[in-house]
Amino acid sequence: SLNEVVLKIKALKQGKAEPFLARAMNPPSPFAVRRAIVSLQQLTALDEMEELTPLGAHLAHLPVEPHIGKMILFGAMLSCLDPVLTIAASLGFKEPFQYPLNRQREVDRIRERLSYGEESDHAVLVNAFKGWEESLAMGNEHRYCRDHFLSRSTLKMIAQMKGQFAALLHNAGFIKVASPFDIDANRNSDNWKLVRAVLVAGLYPHVAKVTKLPSRKRTRPPLLSTDSFKRVVFHVSSINAQKKDLSSGWLVYHKMVKTADICIYDATLVTPYSLLFFGGKLKRKESRGGVEVLLVDDWIKIHSPFKVGYLIEDLRAQLDEVLRRKIISPTMELRAAERRLETAPSTEEEKVGQLLHSIIDLLTNEVHTVAPEDLPESAGSADGDYDAEFGDDWMPAVPSPGAYGDKVLLTYHGSPVPPS
Repeated sequence: SLNEVVLKIKALKQGKAEPFLARAMNPPSPFAVRRAIVSLQQLTALDEMEELTPLGAHLAHLPVEPHIGKMILFGAMLSCLDPVLTIAASLGFKEPFQYPLNRQREVDRIRERLSYGEESDHAVLVNAFKGWEESLAMGNEHRYCRDHFLSRSTLKMIAQMKGQFAALLHNAGFIKVASPFDIDANRNSDNWKLVRAVLVAGLYPHVAKVTKLPSRKRTRPPLLSTDSFKRVVFHVSSINAQKKDLSSGWLVYHKMVKTADICIYDATLVTPYSLLFFGGKLKRKESRGGVEVLLVDDWIKIHSPFKVGYLIEDLRAQLDEVLRRKIISPTMELRAAERRLETAPSTEEEKVGQLLHSIIDLLTNEVHTVAPEDLPESAGSADGDYDAEFGDDWMPAVPSPGAYGDKVLLTYHGSPVPPS
């Protein structure tokens, strides 16, 4: 992709990308180059002066599209490496499913079953690959691939790519063992909610909002919107295409295709906290009636009770600083505490551990279900195929502040804090 080309130019210290590429035999348009630069800046691979950041330097050495590369690095840093590598290799190469003629519905049923209730096409990839690994151990690989419409050659290529990614991460110092199964790099691999947050970190700004849910009497897909397009739908092959109830009003995606509609091909539903902690620039704006508005890059809008927004803002700033230091010094120990300390952390390691514990706890305990009956009657859609329209999102679970030193940590409690 052009993003990769621009990143390589910066890594080779060839100056500004646009004049360099203008000398090519078939140069890309200035608009396309500018769009690639903006995309890399949103990824924080380039700074405002178009110079390579420490993150960008690491991404330039990974043989994948920069967004996927960032996903891989965050998977290593947050200790959920194996599932993230499966997703990254599948998106970077191709998905392992085969679609025989006239058997699309059978494949769809298999994919739905492999989701295990998660509203995520990426979870399907993880579970399909994990099942294949188990079939190898059991000696029934051929039957597993046949029954699940999977390509053995593609699965083997994904496994090889995962090994290559792990070797590169090991060489850079991010993991201790050159294997996708490094124990320290997989402490949180069973926490799918954290994996979803890592997907946000990598796929952002590929974010869409659910704007309308279909009527229960109709088979239409939910309607979505993005920062650029007002009407988008799930691709028919997505496991989310026919859902009537969704657990969140937000999702991230890797690929968008143009058919009769603008379609999101692969998607994972994500929560507001995932976007607040791992999305773009966070800004807090006070509103009326004891409510604050948290803005991510000025278009993702999430409401929170008064005085809670600044706590989220502070925690996000602390997280960004810790991850920045980790990227600069990959061998730095980054481990979430197993439980919350009753006293103030006394060492830097304890502070970082408590910070990560708080964030993972928030992400893990966040519950946010969206269904047509949850929406106010006044939001009803004029389109008979849809029950309701969405407004702005609300923070589903509100933390209460705890303090250590001059920094603020958030500790999750099950019930919201009423506006003061």
